[in-house]
Formats: sequence, C-alpha cells, structure tokens
Amino acid sequence: MIEMNADDRTLREGVLAELAAQPWAPEDYSENIVVKDGIVHLWGSVSTESQRDALRVAAESVPGVKGVEDHITVANQFVGSAGGYFE
Repeated sequence: MIEMNADDRTLREGVLAELAAQPWAPEDYSENIVVKDGIVHLWGSVSTESQRDALRVAAESVPGVKGVEDHITVANQFVGSAGGYFE
C-alpha cells in the first residue's frame, strides 16, 4: 500500500470528485487512482481511447495536481471467433 500524505489525499479526493461529476466516467474508479507527491497515477482498463484521454484530462484539471501518469490500458472491443483481436 502506498502511503499518502495529507496533500496527496486531498488531491485524490479532488480527482474522485471530478470523476463523480462526469456522466461518462466509470462508476467506481477509486481503486485505480493513486497520488504520490502531487502526481496522479491512473491505472486500470477502459473500453476506448477517448475514455482514457478524458480520465487524464479530468485528473489534470484538478487544482494542485503536478502531473498525471497514465498507466491505463484500452481493452480491445471485439474478439474474433478464432480468437483474433480486431480494433
């Protein structure tokens, strides 16, 4: 478990509040957000590149955030019958 100081906890709460205000945001993304030394780390998987970008922009918009590290993966939307992936 990463220890957060009070400032990092406040920033994390701000990011969570920003996401909660967005109708496009995943319902419970809280376990996928870590803040360390003012840098927001986003983890997890989303279904589109647009959603990934929107999560990053939302985190960047929170006052006090020094930067955002995007560790999010975009899941392939379609899997062919032979197990091949289509994007």
